Amino acid sequence: MDPVAIAKNAATIVVSVGAIIGAGSRLTILGISTKKHRLRNDIRENLALLTELEKNSVLANHDVSTQWLPEKIAFDTARLSGHPSGSAKKPIAWGSIVMAVVIGLPFGYWTSVLNRNGFVWLSIFPGLVSFLMAISILGMITDRQDESTTEGSTKK
Repeated sequence: MDPVAIAKNAATIVVSVGAIIGAGSRLTILGISTKKHRLRNDIRENLALLTELEKNSVLANHDVSTQWLPEKIAFDTARLSGHPSGSAKKPIAWGSIVMAVVIGLPFGYWTSVLNRNGFVWLSIFPGLVSFLMAISILGMITDRQDESTTEGSTKK
């Protein structure tokens, strides 16, 4: 191999590694840094923004962001220190989801087989079962609020 090509490749590698090492905190743009590092940067930037907003008398009195920005800073600080925020969520019931898939997929396939050569009104029934299974899966994934934290709950 040509020594000039080897030198060019080595220089490219050295410069690339140097840029990555030199970037350090700039790697947050690429999503490589940790969540704590991003939270610290967000808190630092929000504090600087809050001091700038409080210096301006018009914005300090009439802007909504001067009211909710301290709350966001407090929330981010609590998250950074490890305090739980919001209500606890139930784990996803994977067994129920698998059961709904096992029931819904064959009915969906049956519906497609019945409608292969055009619509057949009897395909409404297996299609309805498949649709209801899909809605139940959606409900199991999205409704994960812990029952002990719901309003009107009698559990303690």
